[in-house]
Amino acid sequence: MTTTLPVAGAWNLPQKILFRFFFLYFVLYTAPWDGLSVIPGISFLIDLYNQAMEWAVITSNEHFFRVFAVKHVKQVFNGSGDTSYQWAAFCFLLSLSAIGALLWSVIDRKRKSYRQLNYLLCLFLR
Repeated sequence: MTTTLPVAGAWNLPQKILFRFFFLYFVLYTAPWDGLSVIPGISFLIDLYNQAMEWAVITSNEHFFRVFAVKHVKQVFNGSGDTSYQWAAFCFLLSLSAIGALLWSVIDRKRKSYRQLNYLLCLFLR
């Protein structure tokens, strides 16, 4: 039994919402702008982004998540990704992606599909 997918067609609502969520999550998680630090003058902006992200993760954990019942998390650079800060960052990115996907769904509700953006996301993730 073989199944064929339509070459071009509209995506249904769950497909569009899930794509928006995972697109935002993967872009935020991989932080592609860190690679731009080789451009002169950009490292200042990237440092500001990283500081803002660290503040957002710590603040959101204090007020909402409390990962592992730890209110005050601190980013440590010990090579391990299994820290309370990383789990708080994971929860923060999931929440941010969900809110972003909902906003994106309201703003861009008439689009039929995201085939080109899906192709670029797959290319980027590879």
